This record gives sequence, C-alpha cells and structure tokens, in this order.
Amino acid sequence: MYDHALWRAKTFLKQHDIEFAPGLNEDLAATAVWGSQQVGMFPGAKVDGVFGIWYGKGPGVDRSMDALKHANSAGTSPNGGVIGWPATTMAASPRRWPIRASRCSRRR
Repeated sequence: MYDHALWRAKTFLKQHDIEFAPGLNEDLAATAVWGSQQVGMFPGAKVDGVFGIWYGKGPGVDRSMDALKHANSAGTSPNGGVIGWPATTMAASPRRWPIRASRCSRRR
C-alpha cells in the first residue's frame, strides 16, 4: 500500500522536488538508497543531501541484508538520511516464510 500511495502522489512529490524512484527489487533498492548517501563524495553534486526510504517485504528483507549491513556501516551523508522499513506481507505469513526483520534495525 505504501508504494501505491507514492505512485498516486507522484505529481505532488515532483512539485516539491521529491523523486519517487521504486527499485526493481529489495536488493537493488537497498543498494540505490545506499548510493544516494554518497552524493557529497564527488564534485558536481546538484544537492547538499538526499533522504532515502527503503521498504522491503518478506523474503526480500532477508535477501537484502548484505546491502543493508554495508549501508548501515557506511552511514549517511551529513545532510542526508535513510529510513529502513522492513515489513511482512499477507501472502508470506511468518510461519511459511519466517523473516528476521529485527536484524535490519540493530546497531552494532
């Protein structure tokens, strides 16, 4: 439902310089959000910082743990930020597809 709401609000978001760029899957989306935090590392940046939201469901959360772990280790840009939102789906019940969404939020 979250992504559907963003699709419907795409025109409103664009008016406020907010880019909604859905990932092909959870792994690529996590990597893209991680990359968005590197905006200040290279000359020619057009913005001071980027705020990213990563949303993953079910088994995609488990598949994305490597990218999320490395992104968490690298941190965010000084003027940016990230929210990671792991979730379950109705089709993938915890008994059938157990996921470890709590691993996404632990700091080491």
